[in-house]
Amino acid sequence: MFHRYCAVCHGFFAMSAGVVPDLRYSTPETFARYKEIVLDGERKANGMASFADQINEDDVKAIHAYILHGAHQAYDAQQKAAVTPPA
Repeated sequence: MFHRYCAVCHGFFAMSAGVVPDLRYSTPETFARYKEIVLDGERKANGMASFADQINEDDVKAIHAYILHGAHQAYDAQQKAAVTPPA
C-alpha cells in the first residue's frame, strides 16, 4: 500500500529525499493521527491531500505499521552505528 500511494512523495521504503517529511521520523503525535491525516485531510493546507477516495481505514493501518517498522529499523541502525567504532 505504501509504495502504491505514498512512495511517490515520501520515497521508497519511506526514506524521503528531504522535500517532504521522512515519515520514519514522525512524532508520536503524528503517528497517532494517521487516519485524520491520510483519510480526513487534516494536513491538506500543508500539501498532504486526503486519500479517502482511494484507500480505507484498514489500508491506513497497514501503511502505519509499515512506517513504524521502518522507523524501528532506522532507530536500530542509528544505535548500532553509535556504539560500533569505525574500522
